[in-house]
Amino acid sequence: MGQPQTLRRLNRRHVVQALLDAPALTRPQLAGQLGLSKVTIAAIVQELLEHQIVGLSALPGQSAGRTPQAVQLSPAVGTALAIDLQSHSIQQQALPLQGNPTPPTHHLISPQDVVPAAVRMIQEVHAAAPFGSLSSVVVSVPAPVDALGGVREPNALSAFDPAPLLAVAQQLQLDIVYENDANLVALALSSSYPDATTLAAVIERPTGIGMGLILNGQLYRGPQGRAGELGNAPWPGKHGVACIEQLPLAERLDATAYSLAGLAIGLDLEHLLLVFEEAEALAARLRPLLDPAVTLTLPPASSGLPLQGAGLLARRRACTYFLESLSNLRSLESHVA
Repeated sequence: MGQPQTLRRLNRRHVVQALLDAPALTRPQLAGQLGLSKVTIAAIVQELLEHQIVGLSALPGQSAGRTPQAVQLSPAVGTALAIDLQSHSIQQQALPLQGNPTPPTHHLISPQDVVPAAVRMIQEVHAAAPFGSLSSVVVSVPAPVDALGGVREPNALSAFDPAPLLAVAQQLQLDIVYENDANLVALALSSSYPDATTLAAVIERPTGIGMGLILNGQLYRGPQGRAGELGNAPWPGKHGVACIEQLPLAERLDATAYSLAGLAIGLDLEHLLLVFEEAEALAARLRPLLDPAVTLTLPPASSGLPLQGAGLLARRRACTYFLESLSNLRSLESHVA
């Protein structure tokens, strides 16, 4: 009796997932890692070869004429796209499901052109399909994003209208999601600190001050997506109550330090990361206020961190879509460039 189709599909998914997690694996390595027989692995690899989902390459030191043994994903099984929107600039980067992405591009533009520029980028990457069909787009925005993916206020993009982006995604049958830029910074940095399950990443950008929160290993956004809108917190300044990000520099640093110290205590944070141009000055004010158990880190300030986080999320979503598509290999043939 032949192998049931449901089990074959499950084993096929396990093989592809293993190849997404590793640059290349031999058939024996796949069999040992997945606990499947060599016969089963050979059949699945052959099936994936026929549909151009994987390829074979020679192992280092392999003599000429021998059958290649390393199994690896085709470089054209799918493209993910990360976009970072600011009030006067836009960045984008296309990524494969595995391997090195294209270099990021950065453009200075007027506020009213931010959304049209993002639409053009999506259309161009979809047409170019640098790593196969585009399936997932993640857009970083300087605004709260609720649990349903809706962009809420306060939004630092005064001319932002999500309708054109949603329309092009529907037209091209793409998965598109928005995410707060500070949340994406937390996502990008948290991978470097796997032992810290509760951390906050604080960023200052031209559009304001934000904070991404990872609580018990999960991104926390709050019921309306406004968790981490630190810059909009009120503070009694010399000229009355004002939002923290509207205060003069010295007052802003003091207000941010005391606010973060309170949050570190109230949320029992393990790790606090500061991505500020004035990070050293903020850290000097903050250290005396923190419990010694809180680790304070100053990663190199980088305007590319939101894009990096968007890329991680876009690639993750594209991989999920690709794995789900494996249930029907014939329909997947059009997905592979």
